[in-house]
Amino acid sequence: MKKKKDPGLVYLQSLNLKPVKTKREFMDQILKNAEPEVSTAIFEELDRRAQGYLNEEYFYNLKNSDLKTSMAFSGALDGDIIRRACNYIADHRELFGRRILDVGCDCGIMSCFLALTFPDSEILSIDLSEAALDNARELANRLGLTNITFAKKDVRKLLAGDQYDTVFAMRGLISNLTVSGQEDSAWELEESGNYFARACSGYARALAEAVQPLGTLVTLEKIEKNGFLLGWLKALENAGMGIDEEAWEELPCKELALNSEMQAIVCRRMENRPRAIDVFVRMYETLTDFEQANYDGWMAKTAVYLKAGSMIRGFRTVDKEKGIVMKVALYSYKEDVSMIMLAQYIDEFYQVSLFDRESQKEMIDNLKIIEEDERKRPGVTVTPLQDTGAGSRSGSSIILS
Repeated sequence: MKKKKDPGLVYLQSLNLKPVKTKREFMDQILKNAEPEVSTAIFEELDRRAQGYLNEEYFYNLKNSDLKTSMAFSGALDGDIIRRACNYIADHRELFGRRILDVGCDCGIMSCFLALTFPDSEILSIDLSEAALDNARELANRLGLTNITFAKKDVRKLLAGDQYDTVFAMRGLISNLTVSGQEDSAWELEESGNYFARACSGYARALAEAVQPLGTLVTLEKIEKNGFLLGWLKALENAGMGIDEEAWEELPCKELALNSEMQAIVCRRMENRPRAIDVFVRMYETLTDFEQANYDGWMAKTAVYLKAGSMIRGFRTVDKEKGIVMKVALYSYKEDVSMIMLAQYIDEFYQVSLFDRESQKEMIDNLKIIEEDERKRPGVTVTPLQDTGAGSRSGSSIILS
């Protein structure tokens, strides 16, 4: 029996869009579809991006020089992401109401899928780029769509009371961050979450204010399971939105040949909304195997939040110029009284390991030796760590600071 094609794939094929797997294939698509001077400018800007320099507004308008170029760019680079997003929408039709606001519509690929999928809905798609909007209008006209309008508007500046049954926002978070300072890799889970929540707050608040009281906010963002994701959830919570955990999905996708994931997050106005940190932790537990003996990076930070009991001993080393350069803490392990947990942050690398409780005395002695050695180093200050309580189950967190 022939396998039925998914809605996202059918839509991509109807637009003659196909994701590519290599940089060479991507370049070929641009060369084939863009004017020579445009393709040259795109490649120059991509080279600047690789070096850490990019004029986002200029590049966005360049990519939207015309519909053919924009479609080729989005289809080649983001085709799989678009496909997964379309399938999510098709599988969750109940989330979309009569009046839909589509925020950051670009050349209209997702906008037109919304219009095709919900022919009885009225859709307003907004963007700040007139070039992108021109392409989106051309695509909608080509598809014969009459239930969609495109307008140059900033979601942060919508009129008071201008609200919708569903607000849909896809991959707009990065371009709407307000960053102050820099994330410290020594921060614990909630510290990083609070930092990113401040950066996301303006955008989250603007989206939330556009949702009518009984409406729904649907966001699709390419974010890994780290402090950035926690910060986004916290910003949504602070904006008065509660997260619908049953509708949350992590969508696996590819950019070129690289595996990635997109977080599909659904929110509604809730008075008794769940705490963002608790939602994050439950999601992490569902998607991650926490039965290992060693973790690093964000898995390690989340493991400490989830599994660490009372602190047995710990210290931190602060360099006058570099800040925190070492944090070491030994905890009881809530999941198994016969085990203990060692959390270490050294040279920007965070790691957690489990050991038999029988080794506790030896480990305490080793920590004392390391701490004394640290005190002998010039230009640093060594201080004991304070135990702020057990992890998320008691409603407080362990902050190694």
